[in-house]
Amino acid sequence: MSTAIVLAAYGSRHLKAAAAMNSMIRRAGARWPDVRLEPVVASHHIRRMMEDEGDDVESLEDVLTRLSDDDVERVAIQSLHVIPGGGFDKMRHTARKFMKKGAFSRVELGEPLLGAETEDEMQRVAEAVKSEFPDDGDPASALLLMAHGSRHHGHSYYQHLDQYLRDHVPHAHLGAMKLEPSLDTVIKRFRETGIKRVTLQPLMFASGYHVAEDMSGNHDDSWQTRLESEGFEVESVKRGLGEYDAFARIWMDHLSDAMGFLDRR
Repeated sequence: MSTAIVLAAYGSRHLKAAAAMNSMIRRAGARWPDVRLEPVVASHHIRRMMEDEGDDVESLEDVLTRLSDDDVERVAIQSLHVIPGGGFDKMRHTARKFMKKGAFSRVELGEPLLGAETEDEMQRVAEAVKSEFPDDGDPASALLLMAHGSRHHGHSYYQHLDQYLRDHVPHAHLGAMKLEPSLDTVIKRFRETGIKRVTLQPLMFASGYHVAEDMSGNHDDSWQTRLESEGFEVESVKRGLGEYDAFARIWMDHLSDAMGFLDRR
């Protein structure tokens, strides 16, 4: 029975963003060497910009249509999102549409990094934060994870994770580009707790333009510039979570669950 894995990331035109997807392709290929692998750019906005630059970019629907035409029978789609937001909802809708029209015998969707707002899910991501970005023992130093944020109700996952980190990984803080906790909120928190040195790290699958521009860009509105203007010593780490073993393993375990569900009767 022919099976395929689709690795679906939001996508980015930035060259450094490819490192995270390449990491996941290597991992999935090593675990399932006989299964067809298809990376896809899930965001319509990113695909349109790439097409405007002359690239030929397939959507998830395009990839699933091609797989069906090639007589693939089962598909595991792994979301490489951080939370189940609007992009994940669209992915789930597309998967259901292909199942309803009988294009495949089975389609399963692997959960994002944070698959649920449960204690176990929060703990696992917090443990990954601790292992990949350990506390240096300096009470005046902090790790600030920059999340995209969303007006989708899934934004609550970020807020829940922020509180969980504050309770269990005290040196780690979460800020969001949209909604709370905002950078202003985090700066106020840093002032109250005597933080003087900040390491910026994206809470995003890949290191794309948000990282290069919004997090560490050389302009007045970037997080690094704003923090430095407030007197903090700042180091920016321009690596997506997909490049770190502890986070990649979480996504891979979700994919493993989806692959297991393909075998259910």
